[in-house]
Amino acid sequence: MSRVRIHNFSISLDGFATGEGQALDKPFGHAGHRLHEWMFATRFGRREVLGEAGGTEGVDHVMADRHGPGIGAEIMGRLGVAVARRPHERPPRRRRTPEGTNMPVTDVAKDRSMLTMTLTAELDAPVERAWKLWADPRQLERWWGPPECPATVVDHDLTPGGRVTYFMALPDGTRANGWWNVLRVEPPLHLEFEDGFADDAGEPNPDMPVTTGIVDLHDDGGRTRMVISTRFQSAEAMDQLLSMGMEEGILSALSQMDTVVAA
Repeated sequence: MSRVRIHNFSISLDGFATGEGQALDKPFGHAGHRLHEWMFATRFGRREVLGEAGGTEGVDHVMADRHGPGIGAEIMGRLGVAVARRPHERPPRRRRTPEGTNMPVTDVAKDRSMLTMTLTAELDAPVERAWKLWADPRQLERWWGPPECPATVVDHDLTPGGRVTYFMALPDGTRANGWWNVLRVEPPLHLEFEDGFADDAGEPNPDMPVTTGIVDLHDDGGRTRMVISTRFQSAEAMDQLLSMGMEEGILSALSQMDTVVAA
C-alpha cells in the first residue's frame, strides 16, 4: 500500500482550509487568504505566491520553503486537488498559442480577492540574458505587443522615477499609446512599474485603470523562471481589463520571448 505524507496544514473553522465561496479562479474563497497570511509574509510566500521580493526569513519561511519537495498535490477546500510540484522537479508545462506552437508561460493565476494576476514563464536563457528583454528598448518592443499589434518604444528610462512610453500599431491602422512609471529596479532580478493607457498626445488617460507590474527573475540551473504579477486598483478595474482581453494579449505577447532571447 502506498503512503501519504501530510504537512504544512492551515485549518479553518469548517475544516476545509479555505473561505466560503471557493471557485477554480478563486482557490482561497472569500477572505480565505487570511488563513495563510503567515506564509505570504515569508520570503518564500513573497517570491513564489505574490511574485515579489523581500519577506521574513524565520521559521515560517523555512517551513514554507520545505513545502514543495516530495509533495505531489495540495488539498484546497471543498473543490479538491491542485498539482503543486516545483518547476525544477518536472519539465515546465508550456502553454500553446492558438497556432499550436509552444510558449514560455507555464502558469497563470488570477486571484480576485488579492486583485492580482500572476504569470510564470520558463526561458532557456540565463537571468542576465532574460533581463535584457526589459532593459533593452529594442528587445522590449519585439515582444511587448502581441504579434498583430507590434510595439514601438519611444522613451526608455529604466531607473526609479524614470518613464517608459510606447505605442502599439493596431490592425485597423490606429495606435494604442501607453506609459510606465518606473518604481523600483534591481538588475537583473527585479522590476516594478505602474502601467497605464495614454491619449493620442501621449498623456496619461485618466478614464482608464492603472496597474502595477512586478517582475522577478529567478535562476533555475542556468535557465530563468520569470514571474510577472499585475496588481489591479480594484475588482472593477480587474474585471474591466480582463474583459478587454488583457490576459490573452499578455499570453500572446510573451509567446515571442523565446525567439527574442534566441536571437
